[in-house]
Amino acid sequence: MDNSLRELAKEHTLEAMKIEIQKNQQLIDTTPVYRNTYRTTKIEVLRAIVRNHILRQFLHLSFEDRTFQNLKRLKGTSNEFEIFISNISATSYAYEVTYNAEKQLFLDYKHVNHRNTDYFLEQLLDTSLEEQDETIRITRTTRIFSSVFNMIRKTVNIAGLSISWLITIFFVVCIIGAVIGTIRNHEPNTLEADSTGNSNAIVGSDSDNKMRSLDVQIEDHSTASNFGNEGISGNDSSEDSVDDTATENVIDASLSTLPPEAVKSDVYSFEKDKEDQTSVLVPVEEEEPVAIEIPEETFTMGSTKDQVKAVMGNPTSNLGSSWNYEYSSIQFDQNEQVDGWSNISHNLKAYMGDQKEHASPFTLDSTKEDVVDSMGTPTSIIGTTWGYEYSMVNFDRNHTVIGWSNISDNLNVSIGLAQKDAMPFTTHSSKQEVINAMGTPTSIIGDTWSYDYSSIRFDNSGEVISWSDISHNLKIHSLN
Repeated sequence: MDNSLRELAKEHTLEAMKIEIQKNQQLIDTTPVYRNTYRTTKIEVLRAIVRNHILRQFLHLSFEDRTFQNLKRLKGTSNEFEIFISNISATSYAYEVTYNAEKQLFLDYKHVNHRNTDYFLEQLLDTSLEEQDETIRITRTTRIFSSVFNMIRKTVNIAGLSISWLITIFFVVCIIGAVIGTIRNHEPNTLEADSTGNSNAIVGSDSDNKMRSLDVQIEDHSTASNFGNEGISGNDSSEDSVDDTATENVIDASLSTLPPEAVKSDVYSFEKDKEDQTSVLVPVEEEEPVAIEIPEETFTMGSTKDQVKAVMGNPTSNLGSSWNYEYSSIQFDQNEQVDGWSNISHNLKAYMGDQKEHASPFTLDSTKEDVVDSMGTPTSIIGTTWGYEYSMVNFDRNHTVIGWSNISDNLNVSIGLAQKDAMPFTTHSSKQEVINAMGTPTSIIGDTWSYDYSSIRFDNSGEVISWSDISHNLKIHSLN
């Protein structure tokens, strides 16, 4: 849990949980993991999967059941977890990571509120700010006095420690100076002038007193003379005899294996092929912002900091690449242009387009424009993930829909309706047969389709290979 989530959880615990789900899911979707991936990366993704599974279970509990005791009881193992550790051939360390992630999740959300008793988390979220004003004011006053007292105590301690160090350094310097002075007073004078006045005495025994250059020596097969290389003269060459031809040939050979456009530009990168695990050179696709006309007094993707400030005013807090307006935030890229936001406080004047009346639902491979027509401006944009309240829509590098998670049950999405006379599905059933039996899934993440908490997994050819009927809602063909 990062600092921004920790601060949000102090006032709005459920909000923090839902935002963490989005961030964890983005990490899972954008971090490819293979068997030969570093273990630290595997653990990071595995921890995100475990925490997301627990948080999703908790958010689906009833109002009365949303207690810390129930949060502690929830487990992080899931069908997605089992598939993940199977794909990466994880050993027993995966279950140790799961245990630690479950424990840390409980501690994260338990400790940020500084409460020792069990209570309803929903109350903390639903209590209006007006009702909390007096409590918050008293709490903040107490914190201010406590902070001032701690600051004074630390200042006194630091001042005392600094004075002690200064005195110690002063005495050490004095002692070192005294030792050096004593040594110098007893040093013999070794630099007295030669009584004969021979100014060449310090030069050495070289009778001609000629200075040699530092150039490359002239090389031949005679004996060495003076300090030169093997040569008659023993003197330095006036020309550089080092041949760079071999080095140039190596460089030219390495460049000749790349396409001309890769040598001439920097828009290529190496990526790992998912099939044979080899690195290949592929073009780097840069996302082009959607050209839209935005109303006055709004900002959008690609807006500058000055444009945002003109619309929103000065931010509540400025963290460099992130501006906060109350609990809402706006992210900027390295060019100081908007590349995302999170409208938690519903106060950002962000605009990507209006929802069109009677617009068709979006589906797999829909464009971002299709999603805007169907859903309007997203509540949040984090990387390739758009959020609508707590639901999410995921895009690929070509800016088309590859999945979603309809947590808030508000997405206008469809890949087909369930047919009344459809047969139940089973192993080797196609995706269309699953749609006929079950309709549009609640979420699509990679090769896994979910219907509430139940899930169905497909292979690369699009056929069912496994399922988990946690919610007891899957129409499965009985093999008995």
